[in-house]
Formats: sequence, C-alpha cells, structure tokens
Amino acid sequence: MKRKRSIKRKEDGKLDDLVGRYFKKAEASGVEDSGEFDGEKVFHRISRNIAGQKRRIWMRWAAAASIAALLGVLFLWQQGPAGHSSVAAMTERSAGIGRTLQVQLEDGTIVWLNAGSTLRYPATFAADKREVFIEGEAYLEVSQDAARPFSVHTGDVVTKVLGTSFNITAYPGDRQVEVTVLTGKVSLGNTVLTQGQQAACTQNGAVVAFNKQIDAAEAILWKDHKVVYNGKRLAQVAASLERWYGVEIRPDAQLADCTISADFTSEPVDSVMAVLAQLVNGKAVRTANSYRITGEGCNY
Repeated sequence: MKRKRSIKRKEDGKLDDLVGRYFKKAEASGVEDSGEFDGEKVFHRISRNIAGQKRRIWMRWAAAASIAALLGVLFLWQQGPAGHSSVAAMTERSAGIGRTLQVQLEDGTIVWLNAGSTLRYPATFAADKREVFIEGEAYLEVSQDAARPFSVHTGDVVTKVLGTSFNITAYPGDRQVEVTVLTGKVSLGNTVLTQGQQAACTQNGAVVAFNKQIDAAEAILWKDHKVVYNGKRLAQVAASLERWYGVEIRPDAQLADCTISADFTSEPVDSVMAVLAQLVNGKAVRTANSYRITGEGCNY
C-alpha cells in the first residue's frame, strides 16, 4: 500500500526535507505498512528532531554572544575615560658606556643621562602628575607646572619637584640615593632641599646625610665629560669609572672604603688608575680587560 505523504500541519523548508528523507528511507527498506499511516505521530517525531537541532544552534549562538560580551567588558576595563589605555606605555632610553644622552620630554623637561644610566617615561604625561623612572645618574631641568607635580622614581625612593633643576644618583648597587639641587626646591622623603643643597638617603627613603651649602655645579660636570670626586669611597669611584671606560676596576677589600678627592677630564684610563693608586698608597695592576688596585690600606 502506498504511504500517504501529506500532513495537515505546515512547517518550514527544513521540516519538508526531513519528511522527504523519512519516506525515502522507508521505501528503500521495502517495508509496507499493514495499517493507515499515522501522520500526526510522524509530525511530532520530526518536530522533536527539529526542536533539538534548534536548541543546539541556539546554544552555540548564546555561547558565542557570551564570549563576545566578555571580550567587550575586558576591552572597556583596560581603557581609560578618554578611550586611552589606563596604563601608559613607557619609553626607555639608556646611555651607553662612556657616553651621555640628552632626552626632552613632552612637557619640555630636559633629562641628561650619565654613562650606564636608564630613563623610563610615558610619551604623554597624565593630567594631574608627571612621573619618570631613573636607574643611574641624571641631571634634570624640570618645566614649571604647578598643576602637575613632577616625580622621579629611583627604586623605592621618590623625589618630588614642581619646577627646578637637580642631579640625582641612584645606580644599582649604590648604598644611597643622592640628590643635589641647582635651582628651585626638591623634596626627598620628608626633607626639602633648596638651591645649593645636597642630601643622601637609604634605599628605603631615610635621609642619612644633609649638606646645606655645596658647589652644586660640580655635581653635573659629568655632562661635559669631567668627573669630580670629593671624599668619595674608592669603591664608588671605581664603579663610576667602570661606566666611563668600560673596564673592570677592582680595589682590594682593605682599600674599598678609602676616600678619594680628585677630578679627571677625559684622561687615558692608565693615567687615571695611576692617580688612584697613588692616592691610596697602592699600585694599579693591569690585566687583559681589568685593573686591580692593591695596597696595604689607607694611610691618612
């Protein structure tokens, strides 16, 4: 008996396709029905099939929409109120061994980096503050801007100014951060420095030395390739000269704390080593790419 291929309810094209496939499969199997075809039953079975497919499609679209929404939230969270990233991208500049480097910031502030020093700064400062990060030694001429205080981060120590010029020294391995003010005012921790004053603090910000009147101009002679040491430890002097000459300088342990007062202007490294050795009553021994300063100890 021929099967009836019509049902009273109408569905979309997908339903028609499924009905067609149903009858073709039945005819191919050679199965004949002994009774009347139950169209209502077939309709419900096919409808459940379609509903299951629709649920799976809906779940896929819902998952995709959820992921898109999550990505949108993350994007907005990372953006500032003006559509810019809330964490400003930082530019890094470094002065190589034996070299100095001048950098001008977007607010007009000028930074000179001493040999072996690094500066990190944003391309554009925030609306309410200006912050830079320095490792090593730098001289800064900060543009006046009362609405945006200027801060220099050296490790855990923060030096704050409004508009001034000052020198700051904070190389890795230094025991102290040293600030010398040429013009204006600078705050180092709870200590306020004015023109011609110098202070040093530990890496946690405790001020340990304060000089009220010094020749502040000497602190930035390195900009003209001249170095001046007034009562500096030999270990400090050796580290400074390493950055200028690119050679290792190793004073004996008993000489490391000897104080040095001397100045050098682009002299050959052999001559500088000879002077240092003489100042500590020792001698300088040269190897392939290093110098060793030996002696029995300071004899002052």
